[in-house]
Amino acid sequence: MNRSRVHLFAFLLIALVPVAVGPESLQLDFGDLPDPPYPTLLHAEGRSGPAPLALGPEGEVITSVLLGNCVTGEAKPNLVDKDTCDDGQFQLNVSARRLEILVTRPDARAEGIYWLNFLMDMNDDGEWDPETPEWLVRNCPVAAGGLTVERIHCETEPVDASVDLSKPHAIRVMVSDMAAPAEGWDGSAYFEPGEGRGEVEDHGIEPSPTPPPPPGGDFDFGDAPDPGYPTLPASNGPAIPAQKVNLQLGTKITYEPAPNMVDLDPGDDGLLRIDLNAGRAVVHVSATDLSWKPRDMYVNIVIDLNRDGDWNDPNEWVTRNCFVPHNIQDFLGDVLVCTTNVGAGALKPPSGLQGLFRLIRQLLGIPGSDDEPWTRVLLSEVKINPAGGWHGQSPAAALQFGEVEDHPGWVDNPHRTPTPTQTKPPTNTPTRTLTPTVTLTPTATATSTETPTPTETATPSATATPEAPTGVVNVERASCRYGPSQAFLFLHELRQGNRVTIVGRYGDWMLVRAEGYESLCWIFVGLLDVTGDLGAVKYAEPQLPQSEWAPAPSGVDAQRSGNTVVITWNPSNIEGDDFRGYLLRVRVCVNGVYQEQFFQTDSETITIQADKNCAQANQITIWYVHQRGYGPPQTVNLP
Repeated sequence: MNRSRVHLFAFLLIALVPVAVGPESLQLDFGDLPDPPYPTLLHAEGRSGPAPLALGPEGEVITSVLLGNCVTGEAKPNLVDKDTCDDGQFQLNVSARRLEILVTRPDARAEGIYWLNFLMDMNDDGEWDPETPEWLVRNCPVAAGGLTVERIHCETEPVDASVDLSKPHAIRVMVSDMAAPAEGWDGSAYFEPGEGRGEVEDHGIEPSPTPPPPPGGDFDFGDAPDPGYPTLPASNGPAIPAQKVNLQLGTKITYEPAPNMVDLDPGDDGLLRIDLNAGRAVVHVSATDLSWKPRDMYVNIVIDLNRDGDWNDPNEWVTRNCFVPHNIQDFLGDVLVCTTNVGAGALKPPSGLQGLFRLIRQLLGIPGSDDEPWTRVLLSEVKINPAGGWHGQSPAAALQFGEVEDHPGWVDNPHRTPTPTQTKPPTNTPTRTLTPTVTLTPTATATSTETPTPTETATPSATATPEAPTGVVNVERASCRYGPSQAFLFLHELRQGNRVTIVGRYGDWMLVRAEGYESLCWIFVGLLDVTGDLGAVKYAEPQLPQSEWAPAPSGVDAQRSGNTVVITWNPSNIEGDDFRGYLLRVRVCVNGVYQEQFFQTDSETITIQADKNCAQANQITIWYVHQRGYGPPQTVNLP
């Protein structure tokens, strides 16, 4: 036998021996700010930086809520690196006292609550003073589960007008299944390394560079290898001129004087998730110029499902002309959920030598970009003709708007399911919290707003029985609302130890009569220690307080394209602080399952996924919301 063959054979034998994986293979997520002065490193004594558990032994995500779309696992903190997965894009609105940030829920089976906290060193003294408003967001709850990417809204502490927010300040944002202490959090660890699950990101110690205007002739190109994939001009690869861009995928875009196929652009950040099992692609779209005039834009996606080095097979055009709503109004943008038209079985595993080398790499823990097939996402003004097919090439002689991104992967492996997260009950919650409760994948994200108690109220008629379960509030402060969702107006503030009687339920929300209050209100069951049988509690409908200052909705219109339905309506005439947005009740069929969800949005449009595989009608109910109550509802059946 040839000596080189002996060496190769011995190598393969060693490589194919199962590798023992112990707890040390679990990877934590660390911050990156310099220590000292900020608490980032793991100290033997004194304060330490937080290090929530992020990845399992096979690199699978084991936290049920991520900031942005990915998380970087490390064996120890590395202060010189700026994690590529510090991608929790956020937008801080000081005047509105609101933080908006993108989060991902990677595990549809997960349950419970995660808690988001946000620190900013506003006086640049090298620490986060917990006694000042530098702890801007305190334990904002984020529900786990749902396999979604969402734009979360959290209320902030007030910021003094003297703070200069035009320059960068050291920021730490963390989401964890363990709530921060009620008082005194300075960015350091309040749990043992790996005890909690979640992600921590540090931002802002260096100014974010503002790229100069691109020189004439610069374009945004793809990066997939050519020949094979159409990337070079000779292969009719897409090229979008920089000076014409008004919408982009994600929040970054890379311009080049010529295609550079060896680089994976740092601006390729728009494709958040492709889930072939669920039949959807999740894409982030934002505006590059807030003065842009809305025009029809479309997202198209191809995947090399059989890994043969091209996108020429008929079923590899998986997302076709997904319409981008005209309500993309800021640099943070919105999440767009598009339909994919193939099942998970269409994705073929690597075969031959490629499959063998992939197995060897996996056993040895060596990363490789060919583990997943190349994917191209194109955002453009062109609606591609389905009859002609699309194989990733430029769909027009000259594209004018948008962005092209190529990813070596980004397809969820249907055979790998993240480890379910057991969520620890929180010990504290803030006085005021804002969070969406989205499970039906809208592009308009839900939020809730605390308001003074409406002067005109109508309370539900449900009454308690002697056998009614009771509950005790198990957090420092909790909001009790007019309906079973954080989309509803705030009614009462309950304190830890307050007792309630449960007289109705809607899912995980309980209709309660709290001691000291005459009117009933709704509270999330996770904020109560319950005594009694919840199974005996009857379903209850929310009864909303009516206000003569809130008119009935008008101009409601719904347009369907495939399973995507875009609903629009006329703006409310409620002005200033009296305006509390729009309450939506959506009842739709998703993958053959009839679902119902409440949303609150400030936008006059929402995009949802709704198929026609259920006996019940798809419909939406809209209320205009005044701080004093709700207007008359309007219900519309969807096409």
